[in-house]
Amino acid sequence: MIRGIHRLHRRVGPVFGDRYRSEVIEDDAYFLGALRYIHMNPVQARLVSGSAE
Repeated sequence: MIRGIHRLHRRVGPVFGDRYRSEVIEDDAYFLGALRYIHMNPVQARLVSGSAE
């Protein structure tokens, strides 16, 4: 499938951006910051009007 997308659009490299990476969450403060980021990201991008959506 990916090769077909690359051929169709004459592209190379990852289709959806950078490769996946992970990070260990070692403390509660970092976890809460990451959780807040995940929930607020669509709000910041103006995809939704509030974090409840």
